[in-house]
Order: sequence, then C-alpha cells, then structure tokens
Amino acid sequence: MTRKNPRTMLGVLLFSLGVVALASLFIGRFRIGFFSGIAALISGTDPILRAVITRVRLPRILAALCIGANLGVS
Repeated sequence: MTRKNPRTMLGVLLFSLGVVALASLFIGRFRIGFFSGIAALISGTDPILRAVITRVRLPRILAALCIGANLGVS
C-alpha cells in the first residue's frame, strides 16, 4: 500500500472544507441562489438578502469552523 503525501491530503481537506462552507452559505429556509448571494455580498443591492447572509449564514459557518477546529485540536 502506498503512503499518501501529507500536503496533498491537507489540500484535499481544505478544498472540501471550502466547498462545504460555500454550500452551507446558500442552504437554509430562505432560499438564496448562488449568483444572487454573491451579488448581494459584493454590491449590496438587496439589503434583506445581505442581512440574511451576513447576520445569519456567515456566523453559522464561522461557528462551525471554530467548533470543528477545537474538536480537531483536542
């Protein structure tokens, strides 16, 4: 059996973490399309959509990442 390169495994892990974090940004009761969500973050044209993303979804992602990191360290 071959031994995996740790850098490759770390890269795959970070890539999958990014995909899951991006997917969780647009999953919820209030449906947000990918492009409309990105447009709301960049341009700020829809204040309600921007508020949902910045006040609900982004803190949820950050909390999940912090909890996961704490569990990984312990």
